[in-house]
Amino acid sequence: MALADHSVIGQPAEFDLFAHRFDHEIEPAELRRQLEDIIEGDDPHIRTIVNPLRKLIRNHLRYFLERSPIDFDLRGASIGNLILVGGCLNKKRQIDPVIFLFSKLVEVRGIVRPVVGRIAHLAARLRSGNIVCGRHRITGKNLPPLEEPLESVSPVDNCTDCGLTP
Repeated sequence: MALADHSVIGQPAEFDLFAHRFDHEIEPAELRRQLEDIIEGDDPHIRTIVNPLRKLIRNHLRYFLERSPIDFDLRGASIGNLILVGGCLNKKRQIDPVIFLFSKLVEVRGIVRPVVGRIAHLAARLRSGNIVCGRHRITGKNLPPLEEPLESVSPVDNCTDCGLTP
């Protein structure tokens, strides 16, 4: 989203939707209902987007929702990331075509490419030797910032800290 065109020439409605994050303070069941409203076309964020883009976005979100665990916690989730995941799952885990399409939807200025050729988690080794897994835990954007300096950051296939496997 940092490379997206925010102007009227770009796709401001798409940018607003993709950059939108679900509230951290709302109950998971309510957030799921909000996502369902977007998928059904009943949310103001999706109504401003014209077809066929609206249908494509709704399809990717539907694909995500149908394949996510019923207890998936949407608090703080980026709609853009959910669209990417839905598209990736829909394309048999091929991220390149989804990134290409996503880039066109928000009029990205430049070329976006995946840095890792496999599905992986991001893990950081702290100066103390502790490992923190998950971008959401490393960046300090959605959780409090780390209290220790980073030694290194790398992709990992399995993240025992967060209990997720790609």
